[in-house]
Amino acid sequence: ADRAKDLATDIDLARAFDRPVRIINDAALHALASYEGGRMLFVGFGTSIGAALVADDVIVPVELGLVPFTKRHKFMTRLTKEARKEYGHKRWQRSVHEAVELLQDIFWPRDTVIGGGNAKHLDPLPAGARRASNQDGILGARRLWEGTDYLAVPYGTTWRISKDGVPPATAVGPSVRRVP
Repeated sequence: ADRAKDLATDIDLARAFDRPVRIINDAALHALASYEGGRMLFVGFGTSIGAALVADDVIVPVELGLVPFTKRHKFMTRLTKEARKEYGHKRWQRSVHEAVELLQDIFWPRDTVIGGGNAKHLDPLPAGARRASNQDGILGARRLWEGTDYLAVPYGTTWRISKDGVPPATAVGPSVRRVP
């Protein structure tokens, strides 16, 4: 996330592409795509593990990889594509269910969405969760631009969502450089 921010700051991507550019964390993008209102948790299981919480129409990316999962393992060593290969599908799936239950207890979402490349391997899904596909990210990308049902606008290190497709009056936070 910091590298993308540094890249956007050091290089004028809008000028380089002669188009407006928006950079967003992949889990935040998928959360935006899946958002239907209320408090929502998105957890992506793929090459790595990513998450985003949407609360009060604000998207907050959550870096889970280095969070302790057990006494000996972190989230990224038990829940990724590599972990699925190393420990086997059954143990990986059991770990995913435990992790999602833990995150639901922490964040109290009304809606939990599971995505990422390994989401298709989860059967059954964790309790109270629904599955998203990687293709859903396209809707998230559309919601970064005006004229859609929900519009996400950068605000500091988060994104604010407007449900009528019009940018909120307080959309630009203090640490964001607005790109025309």
